[in-house]
Amino acid sequence: MKLCWGRQPGVFVVVALLCAMLTACADDSTDRQFAGDEQSTAGPTVTIPPMPTFEPGASPEPRASPLAEDDLFAVRGVGAFGATVLDGVAYLLPSSLDPPQAIAIDAMWKPWLADVSSDGEHVAVLVSLASSAKTWRVLVVDASGAIVSEHSITGDDATASVPADVVTTGSGGLDWAPDSSRLAVALPTGGIYMVDLTDDRVLEMSPPRRVPRPGFLSWSHNGQAIAYTAQPDARSGFGIYVAPVAALPLDPITVLRPDSTGNRSARQITWSGSDNTIVFILERRETGGAGGDVLSVSATGGVSGVIWSTGMRFGDMGAIDIELSPDGQVLAILTLSETGPVVQLQQMGGAGHTERLVDMPLASGSIAWTEDGLLVVAGSVATETDHAEPLAALVDAQGVVTVPAPPATPVASPQPVGSPVPASPVASPVPASPAASPVPASPVPATPMASPAA
Repeated sequence: MKLCWGRQPGVFVVVALLCAMLTACADDSTDRQFAGDEQSTAGPTVTIPPMPTFEPGASPEPRASPLAEDDLFAVRGVGAFGATVLDGVAYLLPSSLDPPQAIAIDAMWKPWLADVSSDGEHVAVLVSLASSAKTWRVLVVDASGAIVSEHSITGDDATASVPADVVTTGSGGLDWAPDSSRLAVALPTGGIYMVDLTDDRVLEMSPPRRVPRPGFLSWSHNGQAIAYTAQPDARSGFGIYVAPVAALPLDPITVLRPDSTGNRSARQITWSGSDNTIVFILERRETGGAGGDVLSVSATGGVSGVIWSTGMRFGDMGAIDIELSPDGQVLAILTLSETGPVVQLQQMGGAGHTERLVDMPLASGSIAWTEDGLLVVAGSVATETDHAEPLAALVDAQGVVTVPAPPATPVASPQPVGSPVPASPVASPVPASPAASPVPASPVPATPMASPAA
């Protein structure tokens, strides 16, 4: 076939236009790219949050073989006690189920939160001046209940008469680093701080103006990042944020966006064993209670997945605390049901699951993995005549639940105090002597546990 270009002048126009278009597409000064070209990564990133510099772990873990019930109950913890703050008193609760021990804290300080160290040897207690929420300190306590160190976070201890002109807008948080050398502290008045126990330094990780309403905290297992919950305002629920700790102030990404209606709120956060995932309780306030569902979300953000759900139950039914075993294999979930508190054990990355009913009334509770098994730490339900008391129960390696009998009111039991010696005939010969009066005047057993409550 012979083409006669000279006879078709319109063809030259078409060819010229095509060349011009191809030249424009190849112009390096434009943003145009073809499907076969290497895609540029220099485009706008305004809507994409910066990625943290820590290593979030490997890609999705393979599904593990289901753990048998005996394996789920296996002892995986360290330490021999849990801790709680109840009605302004900090307590140690031994996993041996011996009576709870009140920590002797000076009356000028008000305890807020307590957390057992990762190695199970110490407890950190967050306190403020009882007269003002302007001054905060962390006390480190050993297994005997003795205060071994004190670390000032903000404020001046000498100004005990300062009015409470600082508002506590957040719930606050406290968490030990995996190596137990550092503490992350979120103050109820705002701001996140780090206490370095190796050199007694206190660093401001994020100022109150950036995080005015912080909540729960959790260190990643590699110690390179921190996750925390916070409210952007008083109406919203708590969202979840993750930030590397290598550079301060914290530069977080939003992992779970806060609910602007306040109907749903995140709390009790922890990391998966591989640091890939954040596990948390999502409180559903629209159900009218404090219970919630247990969810997980990628540490870099994304769609949440359900680990355990309370379903359509309302009120306080649902999860109230979670605790991942130190080896990262089993998630313990403390839930409330119609029959009472239940400990759920869920295999991480597998289908293993079991549960045990803990037959004791509680108004609040937490769980801890110890060297004796899974310890349930709780506060009893207060009544019009009785204050809330610390309680503990143990789920051992065989899955047996031990709930100690409630103590028989220590105040009523010392019946010998009023009647002992006066009934003795030896005491009667000297009724006029002032020596007879010391018997009723020396009630030595005047509740020795009451004094540490100060």
